[in-house]
Amino acid sequence: DLRVSSGTLNSGNSIEITCSAWDTPTFATADGYFLMLINPDGDDRLIRLVDPPRFSVTPAKPDRLIAISPGDGFVGETETIRVRAVDAWENAASTDVPKLDCRGAVIGEPARCERYPVWEIPVSWKDPGVHRLKVTSGSLSCESNPTRVSETRPGCRIYWGDLHAGQSE
Repeated sequence: DLRVSSGTLNSGNSIEITCSAWDTPTFATADGYFLMLINPDGDDRLIRLVDPPRFSVTPAKPDRLIAISPGDGFVGETETIRVRAVDAWENAASTDVPKLDCRGAVIGEPARCERYPVWEIPVSWKDPGVHRLKVTSGSLSCESNPTRVSETRPGCRIYWGDLHAGQSE
């Protein structure tokens, strides 16, 4: 809410707004804008000005990593592990190529997803048991959810996911 406390705004005048030290949760978008309404008479009637210019809200620096592994697997099966970095508000953020470590698996080459800032890494299970992958990227690290690996294909499987990436927008 901006208020002109003295004088007037005239045609051709501009307003510059700078947001810094923003402590409010936000979400990344390529189509942000401030709705411009005026109240020239000081009553309850608001008039919308021309369509405001659009701007981008970009993710902040990565705050943590998330690694999602299948809930179940079997020896010899190759699955895709997905790794992403998120900022403090859970927006997906770009990160360096992740490195994975797991004694019960053979880890393939990471590939960047074309649509999202996510890394996809093929993993082949070599030993039965419950496995967690250790992941590092730059100064960040995490551990995946557990994957229960059996000798043979399980009849029913558990799947992990991130349904809304921390936002409902």
